[in-house]
Amino acid sequence: MQGIAQWQSAQPTDEVQRYLNRLDDYDAPYMLIIQLNTEVAASIEILNTLITEFELDAECVEKLSDSMLFLALEYLSGDDEAGQIQSFAREFQTRLTALGILSHGAIVHHNCLGQAEQSFRDCLSLVKRIIDDAANQSELAIMDFGDNSPRFIK
Repeated sequence: MQGIAQWQSAQPTDEVQRYLNRLDDYDAPYMLIIQLNTEVAASIEILNTLITEFELDAECVEKLSDSMLFLALEYLSGDDEAGQIQSFAREFQTRLTALGILSHGAIVHHNCLGQAEQSFRDCLSLVKRIIDDAANQSELAIMDFGDNSPRFIK
């Protein structure tokens, strides 16, 4: 899978770093990192459609590499933010799979009392773990700041 060699040195892009620096004590977005077995461009139309369908606020959408995408999302239209984000991610992965695209996705709910860059690193580590554990199948996991370990989403 493309992009695996860059794990040890992976850094947020300038745009992602600016976004992380803007987060304050009240911001608690869900950060997603999605690794594809193809270029990110193949997923953009699906991504935009689903962000609209699921009524999400995409605070940051940035390509980390040719095959890796970072998203920071919030659901502003209701109470079940975690459920809505999980449903979005599951549907995104389902539609990618229907196109023959292998994807590994990690979702980390940023704790507003924590460091934003650490949440980014946690998300990156989780997606690497998913790839290591399930290299040949699409997989998705979420880690909320109250969780002790990630939950895999089916």
